[in-house]
Amino acid sequence: MLATVLASSPVAAREPAAPVPSGLAASVSAAVAALWATDAPAIRLEWGAIPSAVALSDTTPFRLTGKGAGGWLVALFRPAGRSAVAVRVRAGVVDSVMLAARPLAAGVTLEEADLRPATAVRWGPPRGETRPGAGWITRRAVFTGDELGPSTVMAPQLVHAGDQVRVVWRQGPVTVALDGVALSSAALGETVSVRLAQRGGQRRGTVSGPGSVRLES
Repeated sequence: MLATVLASSPVAAREPAAPVPSGLAASVSAAVAALWATDAPAIRLEWGAIPSAVALSDTTPFRLTGKGAGGWLVALFRPAGRSAVAVRVRAGVVDSVMLAARPLAAGVTLEEADLRPATAVRWGPPRGETRPGAGWITRRAVFTGDELGPSTVMAPQLVHAGDQVRVVWRQGPVTVALDGVALSSAALGETVSVRLAQRGGQRRGTVSGPGSVRLES
């Protein structure tokens, strides 16, 4: 009796979601890749529910909407002779990552033996992050297999407050190099304040290497 009731209930009678044809999925992947300026083969998609009554084909027209936060977009399909159907799709990019090869405490300077390269899907647009390597420092304790990223490790500081630094400004063929003193500490690519020795005053620039700062203007 219970089985009969369950079989006739709305939940039990719900039809399974219809799959997205491979050709259409490839077209959506290509559209996401163009939107994010990356390679289509690296795109991975996870589809929301699609009513089984909706007949999609490899050539069904569509357009993407949404900002892509967390990888979520909406694919608006327009099957021939039917109303448009909006389907949520989560998109991500297969990327190279670094994992902890062993448990590490906070404040540890990474060595090559602490790192294990792997691949993972990052949901959302490419982040353009620098992959951690030897010399980076753990922000907090991590376990074996944890991803080493901005929340767990930080780049080594190449300039420290009080360091003598070489300040370089370039515009076209013109290059000006000055000596200065760093007023703060920063890692590669980070912004640092510098007091110029010859001309006085303070400037802000980007750390381009050990003891080297590039002025933005």
